[in-house]
Order: sequence, then C-alpha cells, then structure tokens
Amino acid sequence: MPHELAPTDQPLLTPIHQGGPEEGSLARRLCVGLGLSVGCYLGLREIWHSIPLVGGSDPQQWQTGFVGLISLYAAQAIAVAVGGVVVAAARPHGYTLGLFLGLGSGALFFLWEVQQNAAMRQSPLLFQIPLVAWVGLLAGWVGERLWPPPPELELPQPRSSLLSSLQFSRSVLHTPPTAPPTRWFRILAGATLAVALLVSADTIRQAVQQYSLGLFQAPGMGQAQFLSWLIAVFGLLLGGVFAAAGSSAGLRHGAFTGLMAAPVVLAFAMQQDALPTPVEYTLTRAGLSGVPLSDPVAAALVLGGILAVCTLGGWFGSALFPPLVPPALRRPIRHEMA
Repeated sequence: MPHELAPTDQPLLTPIHQGGPEEGSLARRLCVGLGLSVGCYLGLREIWHSIPLVGGSDPQQWQTGFVGLISLYAAQAIAVAVGGVVVAAARPHGYTLGLFLGLGSGALFFLWEVQQNAAMRQSPLLFQIPLVAWVGLLAGWVGERLWPPPPELELPQPRSSLLSSLQFSRSVLHTPPTAPPTRWFRILAGATLAVALLVSADTIRQAVQQYSLGLFQAPGMGQAQFLSWLIAVFGLLLGGVFAAAGSSAGLRHGAFTGLMAAPVVLAFAMQQDALPTPVEYTLTRAGLSGVPLSDPVAAALVLGGILAVCTLGGWFGSALFPPLVPPALRRPIRHEMA
C-alpha cells in the first residue's frame, strides 16, 4: 500500500538539539573563563596595590595585614564571579563549569601571589582556593539562571499508518541505563567539611576537655594526639558521607571529595610552622617522625590516607542513605494515603 512505509528503528520523536549547544566547546569555555578571571583579577590587583599609596600607609604592612588580605579575597571573588557567569551562560549544569573555573582560578591566583610576594607564603592565602571555588559554583548557577540553555524540542518523524500491519514488526527501543549524576555542590561541601574538621581537630578536642567538667580527659600526650586523630578521621568520613548521601555513586563522590580535600590539607600543613596534630600523629605511627611533607613518601602517605578515608565515607554514605524514589512517583502514594 502507498501509505505503508518501511519500518525504522529510529524513535518517532527526535530532539533537534543533539548534545546541547556548542558541542565540544567545554575546554574552550573554561579557557576563556580562566583568561577573563585572571585578566579581571590583575586589573583589580593594581587597584588593590594603589590603596595604601592613596591612604598614606605602608604598602608592605597593608598587603600582609588583615584588611589587605580581605581586600585581596574580595578582588579574587569578583574576578571569579565574572568569569563564572560568562562561562556558564546557556549551558546545562552551569554550576559544574563554575566550580572547575573556581578551582583553576584559585590555583593560578595562589601561584601568582606566592611568586610575586615571598612575604605572603606564611599567610593564610591558601584558603582562597576553596573560597573562589564556592564563588565559582554560585556564579555558574547564576549564569545558568540568567541565560538558560535553549530547550530541547522534539519534532515528529514520518511513520507508517497505524492501520498497517507493519506496526507489529516495529522493534522496541531500549534506552541504555545512564550513570547517576555527579553532584559537585555536595562534593565541594563535603570536602570543605572534611578539611575544616581535620584542621581544627586538636582545637575541638581541647574545647571538649575544657567544657566537659572533667568527664572527658586525656591521660597523656599520646592519648591526646590519638583522640585528635580520631576526630580528624571522623571528619573525613563525615565529609564523604555528606557528599554521597542519597546517591548510588557513593565511591565516585567519596573519591572526588578526597581528591579535593587532600591537596588543600597538604598545602595548609606545609604552610604552617608546626604540622596539624592528626598529620603529625599519622607520620609518627608510620615511622616518619620528623620527615617534612616535601618528602614524596610522607606526602603520598597523607594524600593517600585522606583519599582512602573519604572514599570509604562515600561508600558508607550511599549505603546508609540510598537514593529515594523520585518525587513524581511519591505524589500518588501520598495522595492515596491522605
């Protein structure tokens, strides 16, 4: 019959935007965003250098003082915000691009400042990396909302008549299962939580001992270091659990959390005069007491330990808090129970 067409395995509805706008341009977008952020930061940095000259204060004291560091952080945040909004415009999941832009920009800013001013090497300048990472994530989310990606429209394709017997021979299409998405916001939050608890583990132990009215005491220095080490391990596990809760890809989320947290902890420990108590206890128990973190074995032990504990925490998070049923499937159940 003329109205009977040959059967086809193609779906009746096909999206007209295959793979989203500008397929394959993620690397170019990130490079443009990094260039824009660095250029904007260098311009703001010149203004930052001129502030003490206008105020009549000492430039060296201004740059290493508290107000100078806060002003420097503000300049970096503004530069990353501009680049994050631009790089995430008209892209789905723009917050992911903003996060990677923030991490890359933070690393470049840190290396630039260390090379330009040796006096800032012992300053808390390293905290700019997680700060601008958060700013980049928020800027990417804002850029995606201001300039949303074009919608995926589906147009009908020609098909054979519904009365034709060829309809019985149409093969059923099975879409392959997709991998669960990576939730970068939770990963960044989990890495921040893990780093904060590890760095402040000894302070937390001392506060608990001080305000526990004598109920929590460490009999010796070794026991005190062990308790601080336990608090740090609990913090790393908690960061991995938080990142992977509600996701079926717990190992992936935990590993990404460890990959983000480990370099920050290592760089922070190398900037301090004394190692954090959990890091020092780990090196002592491994027979590396007194070995600096610039040694490859000591650095690999610290990085590998943080990565392993965070990955284990991610597995715990996905096992303890499995993914829930989507809200669209829960509404009828709630309606019937009501």
